[in-house]
Amino acid sequence: MKDKTLYINVKTKLFNTCVLSVLMYGSQTWALAQNMTRKLETCHGKEYAERKKVGPNKKPYHQEKDKRYRYNIQNQKTQMAVGRAYDKRRREMEQNCHTMVP
Repeated sequence: MKDKTLYINVKTKLFNTCVLSVLMYGSQTWALAQNMTRKLETCHGKEYAERKKVGPNKKPYHQEKDKRYRYNIQNQKTQMAVGRAYDKRRREMEQNCHTMVP
């Protein structure tokens, strides 16, 4: 990721295919707490992923946001996976509670 000779698009594809797939493996079965959600956001968030792929941020926020759009850097994948895991777990717990109550 720190290699200066790789294009940013290649780095983004590598990150999305290799790192995200390992990071999200089995996410449907996770019982997430707030600290786990925070760790996932930190690992895949703007501060970490962009700095590793693009370099340190020396531009104003709106230019940084444009760079995220231009290079298709996705922060939504983590949020969606976390949301799916949480929703599935919550639905299962609600179903179990309803079956226990006469």
